[in-house]
Formats: sequence, structure tokens, C-alpha cells
Amino acid sequence: MIIKKASIEELDKLTKILIEFKEEVKEFEQEEFRVLKNKKKPYEIIKNSVEKKITNEKSLFLVAYEKDEIVGFMDGILREFNHLVYEPFTYGEIMHIWVKEEFRKNGISSALKDKLFKWFKTNNCKYVKLYLLDKNPALGIYEKWGFEPVMKIMKKKLE
Repeated sequence: MIIKKASIEELDKLTKILIEFKEEVKEFEQEEFRVLKNKKKPYEIIKNSVEKKITNEKSLFLVAYEKDEIVGFMDGILREFNHLVYEPFTYGEIMHIWVKEEFRKNGISSALKDKLFKWFKTNNCKYVKLYLLDKNPALGIYEKWGFEPVMKIMKKKLE
């Protein structure tokens, strides 16, 4: 397995893998966040998003390869916390992580996490956070990595 920073030359491969990811997670994704639903050009939308992540100096997009195949990815971003009362600081945020089902339980997600966390530390992050939906089956891995809940967000649909 090879883990490396994504390059612009991989843009089409990455777009396809993100579409595969979105197809898998839509079963537990909230209706209003389904990017592939009711979009005429989901490929171009996702491709543009990936390109921005790859070229943004405050983002790191990592890919895991097995031979010549992308089998997983993880991307994170540096954020600044600025508040009137508290001292400002930098933190990292995990945006996406996914490993193809047939490659799971082989340490790929942990290897991606380790590389991303190293980058976060290099950029003086105080902590790392992530957002996930209640029904996300990856909750266990995040808990294994030491993440803990800090807030519950609730919603009610108005009819």
C-alpha cells in the first residue's frame, strides 16, 4: 500500500472515487446533503470540488493505492478559531475519509489518519475535529482513534 498526497494529474481518478464514495454513503446521508440527487452534472461538481482541495495550501488530500488502484482517501483542512473571548488557534478538520469495502480492516484508514495528523501537527494544530451523521457506520473507528462527542446538533423539518 502506498499513501501519498493527491496530485492534479489524478483528478479524473479522484472524481470517480468520490462519486463511488457518495453512492455508498447516501444511504445514511441526510436528504438535503445528497449531492448526486437532482444534479445534472455531478461529475463536474465533484471534479471542481476535488481540484480546489488539491490546490488549496490549507488542505491536504491523501490517497491510498494498492498497485495502480485508488482504494481509499482522506482529506483535511486547516481552520482558524477566532473568538472575541478566547485566544485564537489553529485546528484541523477531517473532511472525508473512505476506503473501498473490499480493502477495509487492513489498516488503510489508520495509515491515512496518521499521515494527515502528522500534517496537522506540522501546522501547529491544537486538535482535530470531524463532523459525522448519526447513522455513519464509521463511528467505531473514530472512537478507536480517540475522538469523543462534544456537541449534539438536532434538527426538525418544517412542513
